Amino acid sequence: MIDSIEYKILSEVHRYLWHLYKKVLTLCFCIFFRSLLERCLGAESELERSRSSLIELRRKLDDSQAALHELGRENQSIQVG
Repeated sequence: MIDSIEYKILSEVHRYLWHLYKKVLTLCFCIFFRSLLERCLGAESELERSRSSLIELRRKLDDSQAALHELGRENQSIQVG
């Protein structure tokens, strides 16, 4: 049978282990959250690079279309003339 002193010791050990368990869970959550945050920031950087690339590609497309139209007009004026 467990006497009162042993019960108190077990109770204190249990309380301490529970405290450690909560600390470990908090630490795991912080590590997980930090990992997610780092991934989010990395994805945000990649998204910004993609946006910049898209803007540049759109500009090039607009320039190419304008040049194509100009060539079409020149070709038409050569055929008429």
